[in-house]
Amino acid sequence: MVWDWIDKGAKRLQELGDEYKQHHALVERLIALDPVAAHIEVARLWPSMDDRARAGVKMTLAGLTLSHQTAAASADAAQRAERLKALHAAIDQAARATPVTASTEATVTTGAARVTHTLANVAERARPKAEELLESARKGIEKHAPAVEAAVKSAVNELLKMNMPGTARPDTRQAEAEPAPQPTPEPAPEPANEPASDSGAATAIAGHWIGTLRRPGSTDTLGCDLHLAPSGRPIWSYHDSDGFHQIELTHEGQRIQYVPPERGVITVTVQAVTGSPRETGYVVDYSFERSSNGYLTQRYQRYVMTGRVRGAQLDVTYSEAGVSSFGDKTGIAAGESATEYSGSLTKQG
Repeated sequence: MVWDWIDKGAKRLQELGDEYKQHHALVERLIALDPVAAHIEVARLWPSMDDRARAGVKMTLAGLTLSHQTAAASADAAQRAERLKALHAAIDQAARATPVTASTEATVTTGAARVTHTLANVAERARPKAEELLESARKGIEKHAPAVEAAVKSAVNELLKMNMPGTARPDTRQAEAEPAPQPTPEPAPEPANEPASDSGAATAIAGHWIGTLRRPGSTDTLGCDLHLAPSGRPIWSYHDSDGFHQIELTHEGQRIQYVPPERGVITVTVQAVTGSPRETGYVVDYSFERSSNGYLTQRYQRYVMTGRVRGAQLDVTYSEAGVSSFGDKTGIAAGESATEYSGSLTKQG
């Protein structure tokens, strides 16, 4: 049942948060040891870890190494830098001595750790010049603070207008060209007929459903333009360089990968999917990675959607949770988020 998948998804998100805390605590403990003791401890622990834990430790170490490049020069900072290097060498040696076949999740995380560590090395070599650039950047930010604040607010406003991932985006040009349907009173009688629909036959689930989902306790909303196949299973909609595409989600392990208009790479992996005359839903893992002008953007999330026909409406609950990071040679910022939306959609056509 889809509710079991939701429960499993929530537990997995909790596990991810706990794993991150464990990895961070382990790396900090190893850094506190002298290099020889840390090397012995890594050699002892590494074979007992699974591929996801090893990848998580590598990513945590790479992130700490990159963020350390912004530390002020001091004896303590120099010692920490040396111990970070020694720990990376110890883990690299242990990894070569323990060959395994990594999962897709671990492979992606390990690749991100490798990129982050490379950025840290580049930042260290360029630090003298970077300090000059940072000072110049600080002065520029102080001078242009109002413009920066306006840009941030604009970006937030754009994010609030985002659609639910995997749903079709309405054609804004068509919406501008056809303003008349918005004030049309015809849809108004439908709520009056809704009780009759609830007590009678339910609307067929297959087709095109549109509506707005709302985050409980807030004014945040999310547009939902959902297509469902005759089987009742969801259809994943997306744009790439070749145009608009729609693919039915059919089975666990199904993988969709494409380059979105804003560039980068998006990978969608189906963990669970359901479809029946009255219910629909999915659990998917979503990753987005992009490197542009020296900036690395990464987003790893789990999306969970469930829908159930109620009369002439489709009641939908949608949640997303995961980790996002953004950074350059001066440092990396990462954050976790979890949100849930719900609402009712109406069928079109």
